[in-house]
Amino acid sequence: MQKLRQVLVEHSLKYSAAKEERVSIFNKIPAFEEEVKVQLEREVKAARENYDKGVYAVPNRIVDCRSYPLYDFVRTELETCLLTGQKSQSPGSDIEKVYDAISDGKHVAPLMRVLDGWTCAPGPFHV
Repeated sequence: MQKLRQVLVEHSLKYSAAKEERVSIFNKIPAFEEEVKVQLEREVKAARENYDKGVYAVPNRIVDCRSYPLYDFVRTELETCLLTGQKSQSPGSDIEKVYDAISDGKHVAPLMRVLDGWTCAPGPFHV
C-alpha cells in the first residue's frame, strides 16, 4: 500500500499544476486506499473460493511440467494438502503420508513417468 501511495503522490505532484488541485488529490488518497483494501479483500476471497472449486482465472501450468506425475501422485493419490495455505494443521501428517508411500515404493511408477522420454538434457522450458 505504501508503494501505491508513493505512486499516487508522485503522479499528483507531476501532473497537477495548481496547488489547490494537488491538495484535492492528496485528500482523496486515503479514501482511495480504503476502497482498494475493501475491493482487494473481496476479490481475494472470491478468487480463493473459485480456486477451491477448481475454477481458475489462470490455468495451473504444473500439468505441463516434467515433474507433474510426482506432483499428481502426492496431491491426488496420497490426498495431501501441502503448500495450499488452507489447512490450519501441521504438515506433519502429509509428510508422513509421503514418507510412508516412498517407504512402500509407491513413488516408483510416477518417477518413471517423469523420466519417460527424458533426453538427459535440461528443458524444454516454458515461459
